[in-house]
Amino acid sequence: MGWTTVESGHEGLRAERYEAQDEEFKVHNRTCYYSVRGGDYLGAVFDNREGKKKELEDILEALERRNVMYARFDSFDNVAKMYAEIVPLRGKRKAEDVRPIWQRRYWWRRVVKMNDNKYVLHDGDYTWQRTFEESCDLAPITWERKADGDYITIRNCHAPSYSVSRYAFLSSALPHGLSFLMSNGKHYIVERESRKEHYLPKFAGKYDHNLNKWVVLEDKTLTFKHLGDDKFERVSGLLPMKVRRIDKDLKVKYDPLIKDAWEWGCAVLPILGETMHDWTVRSNHAEKISAGGVWNWERDCSSLVAREIIENPEHEARLSLVALAAWSGGAFDSGVGKVFTPSVEAFRGFKKSLRKVVDVSAVELR
Repeated sequence: MGWTTVESGHEGLRAERYEAQDEEFKVHNRTCYYSVRGGDYLGAVFDNREGKKKELEDILEALERRNVMYARFDSFDNVAKMYAEIVPLRGKRKAEDVRPIWQRRYWWRRVVKMNDNKYVLHDGDYTWQRTFEESCDLAPITWERKADGDYITIRNCHAPSYSVSRYAFLSSALPHGLSFLMSNGKHYIVERESRKEHYLPKFAGKYDHNLNKWVVLEDKTLTFKHLGDDKFERVSGLLPMKVRRIDKDLKVKYDPLIKDAWEWGCAVLPILGETMHDWTVRSNHAEKISAGGVWNWERDCSSLVAREIIENPEHEARLSLVALAAWSGGAFDSGVGKVFTPSVEAFRGFKKSLRKVVDVSAVELR
């Protein structure tokens, strides 16, 4: 007799049933039953009136069905079973074998069978202008069966952007033994039993104008071996996390190269005249070194690309990088006619800009 908590085994999937000897049925005032996974609202609000037994039982049944569905993410076998049981979309997408994970109207969130030993849980991120087959290589979750066991590989979105849809997908589609955590601007995969946190950085890439497509510069993933039930063991290597201090070795390496780039710019940049005040000209330079536009070129330019340019005096994008750093440092704002005018203050701004892009921050392996 009394309140009995009915747990479904997943966060947010919980209800309570009141059992009394006289079978009267009561619920807490304004008790809400809901599911947080998948973005669905499953529930109702009750008052203190009696006679709500049928309504609450319906909710308990719905929650249990929802729990059964989410249990499918917990192992390779369950994901394979989920793929087999989901009826593909019909209509104009019939030929694409689209099998939505949750609501069928959100068809881009789907399970994909790559082969008998590999399944992908796809969130529909096509910002990299790839074919669907190529986009599966950068999917948030991949389940694989190998000779020595089952493995799950987890991937964040690409740097330096952010993707709320990817974060929500990871929060919903990870197995119950793992969870997604955002803390102080960083992302982690957490083992539920031990509460051990594993840093999950974003992968790096750029748009290659010669190939006319996006290319991955540095993929960063976490891979766990499934040990059974809710237990997982990390098998991938440690990943670099930036910390709030300067790496003295990188500073010693790149400061002379930045000074060389400034001296080269003092000889070359005057030929640009006042053209750097044209937004289109600056945008064209930004496109050659970064994935984004001119407004956030420092953030969008990969440090790997910037280091490659600054280390190679013959690099084809050297002029673009040096011109934008000089612009950010104020070298085009202090002279007569708004042309490039070197000064101590302009060099200080130039150096600050390139240090940021080259990224001389210290890193720790996590």
